[in-house]
Amino acid sequence: MSFTMLLNQIINMLSSIKRYSKKTAPLWQSASSAVFCLLVLSGCSTLSNTNDSGDHQHTAYPHSLSIEITGQKTPIQQALAAEFALRRGEKEEAFTRYYDLANSTRNVSLTEKATRIALSLNNPQFAAKATDLWLSIDPLSHAVYPIRFRVFILDKQVDKLSETLLNAYNNSVPLNFITPIINAFASSPNYLAIVDTALNQLPNHLTTQFEIRSALAHTAYLQGHFQRAKKIAQSLVNDSNKSKTLLESNVYFILALIQKQEEQTEDAITTLQQGLALYPNEYSLISSLIDFELTNQNFDIAKQHYNEAELPPLYQSQLSIHYISLLIQNGKIESALNVLKEIDYLSSGFADQFYFLEASALASQDMKQDAIETLSKINGQLYNTATEQMVVWLYDLKHEQDINDIVVYRFKKRQNVEQILNIMQHHEDNLKPQLSLELANSILQQKPDANPIRYKKALLVDSLGNWQTTETELRYLLNKDPENANYLNALGYTLLVRSNRYEEAIKLISIAYEKDPKNPAIIDSLGWGYVLQGDAKKAEPLLNEAWQILPEAEIAAHYGEALWIQKKYDEAIIIWQKALDSTPNHPVLNETLNRLNPSMLK
Repeated sequence: MSFTMLLNQIINMLSSIKRYSKKTAPLWQSASSAVFCLLVLSGCSTLSNTNDSGDHQHTAYPHSLSIEITGQKTPIQQALAAEFALRRGEKEEAFTRYYDLANSTRNVSLTEKATRIALSLNNPQFAAKATDLWLSIDPLSHAVYPIRFRVFILDKQVDKLSETLLNAYNNSVPLNFITPIINAFASSPNYLAIVDTALNQLPNHLTTQFEIRSALAHTAYLQGHFQRAKKIAQSLVNDSNKSKTLLESNVYFILALIQKQEEQTEDAITTLQQGLALYPNEYSLISSLIDFELTNQNFDIAKQHYNEAELPPLYQSQLSIHYISLLIQNGKIESALNVLKEIDYLSSGFADQFYFLEASALASQDMKQDAIETLSKINGQLYNTATEQMVVWLYDLKHEQDINDIVVYRFKKRQNVEQILNIMQHHEDNLKPQLSLELANSILQQKPDANPIRYKKALLVDSLGNWQTTETELRYLLNKDPENANYLNALGYTLLVRSNRYEEAIKLISIAYEKDPKNPAIIDSLGWGYVLQGDAKKAEPLLNEAWQILPEAEIAAHYGEALWIQKKYDEAIIIWQKALDSTPNHPVLNETLNRLNPSMLK
């Protein structure tokens, strides 16, 4: 057996031990026989020792055993040391050891290992160093070029990106890795600009290659340079037709999308048909073609494309979802329901989506009660969305009294506190605060530690005229979380405006202010406290600060009153008018103006 083969076996054995040990006992307990073999190969001592009577005693190796081998290390010993460093989580040391060993042995497997470690460290410098070595050993490797391309994008090295592509071309490595990597950076305009620059500085003989031109079309499109992208894509399609060279399917997709944007729908359809003649099972082309045909009101043609599509099950289900959604959007409800009848929801892997589409179609036919029953079958990732849609439709049906029972029942399965807050707010937006309060009480019986719901309840009961319950609930919350600035401020503000306990109120608000001095609600509370204590001058800078951070109607009411008290009438009117323009029916603002300047409300 050659040394390289032996070394690769050792590396594979170490990797298999690492994988195996994750599922069973610690490495040194579960893989002792394998480790024994490795240690024998490396010249280390065995896993047992002998006492004075000659009996063998097993040595218990700790999980974090570190092997130090003195003197000149053999390559196998170096591999062991590198793997043990990786096992201990010392990735930088592991990289260095693997890199040095790869460099000395010229072993491709070791360079790959070093590269993978560099990538896991998110270290572009290490990755570049490792792939430099990899290329020096095997410049024809197809695997190394995509790695270097991605690394140099992240490291923003334009010249290295161009060099990587040139080297790949010179070594006859296919350039089909470029576009998928570009797509991975689709939402990162800075990186796309770097790739675009690198592509455009390639030598002329390379920029004529179809893969490079396709990449240029992609970067232009993703950066919003649609005319440039269209020009490149159209020239690629024309040249492909002449030379019979196969293009990437995305070129047809990009060209068709731009044509559709420019309302050249017939041209877009023709482009997609050209692409599908070459890639008959390409999801993006089929789904777009169906979309464009429906846009042109060609419902029978769209249906034919859908029925003739032969995709893998996953993509077929996604195509069904896309097609049915478009039918509903175009008012073809019966057609959508007929397509749904042909689908086995449960075996599709997308049962939630199909139930939701069915419910939407039924609701479009004024069958919202049936739609709600359909939504009740949803049990996966759309569970919470279905609950909120039920609430909307129950309000549409004037059955809002049924909402809380349904929501409380569904909460038992998925305790989503944020959703309860949303539904409480929906009740309040529909002028049903009592339903909001009843929902809060029911949920708190199930989950007494739902602090956000209790906090919202506390604020709600104050608006319903029961501020004593607000105080009780806020003190309950503060007992559990005495450092919470929002709770402190809410209790202080409640006492401030509902009682004459000004000293206690301002003390609570001052503590909240110390904890969160940039919170406009707290700043406003403190300023208003000073106004109520008769010190409008001290209040003014605080209320001004709150207004600058959050120009909201209640803050405007307080700030304007502080100015008005100081006879700064014009300044007060300016603040109040701004608030009136944005929130004309705010109760606190209207109450203030009724007292001080009622003419503004006429």
